[in-house]
Amino acid sequence: MVTSLEKVYQLNYYIRISRYYKEVHEDSTMESSVTIDDLEIIRYFRQMQTTSEIYKSLADETRLRLLVLLQGQSEYCVCDLMHALDMPQSTVSRHLAYLKKNHWVQDRRGGVWMYYSMKKELDPFLRAQLVLIISTLAGTETCRADQERLASYLKTKDAGACG
Repeated sequence: MVTSLEKVYQLNYYIRISRYYKEVHEDSTMESSVTIDDLEIIRYFRQMQTTSEIYKSLADETRLRLLVLLQGQSEYCVCDLMHALDMPQSTVSRHLAYLKKNHWVQDRRGGVWMYYSMKKELDPFLRAQLVLIISTLAGTETCRADQERLASYLKTKDAGACG
């Protein structure tokens, strides 16, 4: 994970490069049609960093399993998902928070409970990627077992357990 100090160093590096680029082109006799503004560099860097973080969020088996469970119009409480994945609440919540931070899922508070579902306004390109990932993973043994545990748990779940 990149720390705030590392981000400052990286931004400073890109600003120095852009200034050097401008100095070289100002001193040359050739006219350049390309100019790089410091703000453009910073904007580009932030966009690339955001894109990188979005894809990094998919680089974990637990998060991928959560996305498979949340596919479609389903909305589940954290307790539903922890039973499906057979993991502690803290682990499931941490992964859901990471997915939410990277815009894959959305949450809704219902009393003291948090409910999660796939983000409705997902970028079309990311949605297409997600459909491909889910369709590939949904048939795996691990994901089928997760879905079976979830279905089994929901059948026996007390109506007042959450929500």
